[in-house]
Amino acid sequence: MTEIWSQKHRPTTFKDVIGRDDIVAQFENMGYVSQNFLFHSQEPGTGKTTIARVLANEFGMQLHVFNASTRNERGIGFIEEELIPRTRTGNDKQIFLLDEADQLTDAAQSALKGVMENAHGYFILTCNNLAKVSPWLQSRCKVIHFRPYYKGDIARILREITLKENVAGFVRMDDTIQRIAKHHSDARSAINFLQAYVNYGADKDKFLFSLDTPVVDYAKFLRVAVREKSFDGALKIIKGQPLADTLRGIFDYMVESDAKQESKLLIVNALINAQRDLISGISSDLILANFVRECVE
Repeated sequence: MTEIWSQKHRPTTFKDVIGRDDIVAQFENMGYVSQNFLFHSQEPGTGKTTIARVLANEFGMQLHVFNASTRNERGIGFIEEELIPRTRTGNDKQIFLLDEADQLTDAAQSALKGVMENAHGYFILTCNNLAKVSPWLQSRCKVIHFRPYYKGDIARILREITLKENVAGFVRMDDTIQRIAKHHSDARSAINFLQAYVNYGADKDKFLFSLDTPVVDYAKFLRVAVREKSFDGALKIIKGQPLADTLRGIFDYMVESDAKQESKLLIVNALINAQRDLISGISSDLILANFVRECVE
């Protein structure tokens, strides 16, 4: 059975991590985990879970992994029956990784308070929607924001994998990597696409063509927002798409377009504010609506 590359090539040490130098530096300076953390990113595939696993490996700590997005691990029953027994035994050299903590019910988040205060070890919570994590939990953790990967980061990750898988000699592989990186800020999905491309068969160009068919009509969005000043119309065009990828796509298209200078500056300012809101953990729907509002005004 073919092993999934995004799992097979997941970093295990600090030196293996690409595109997270600032975060790695923080933990290297600490030397160990001695407090609770909340890893936040607006989009999936930014390395939150990977960094938690690297920390456990580097500091010789036992790792216990839970995922709050599953039906059985969202409510108070999970806290009382699964989490509490695990956290009351052993020593402090344990990390309790709770992925997608923003999916916990309010009752479960409330019950988690006491668990974190009395645990034999430390918690790392991950989330995509910071607004859905209770203020109390946030205040008990050091919050670290994971930005979307830059294109160069994704390209470096993919290039490393092609070398390890001995597929670097494929025709136009570097061009392929650049094309994949252009369309993916999610490292996991980029790696999955690369593996699918390598295994696709003879007509690989046909497979790559899907990358160059944009889901969002950026030209139409800019026309409806900037020229026609239609909030509802512009929002409808980009709603439902991955937010970080959509914002990046709008920027890339706008830079190459022949739009007026004042229109470009308007969009740039709206994009800057949207990126700032992404880091702050504001919900995607609000960020999107405010971005469109600023483009229309």
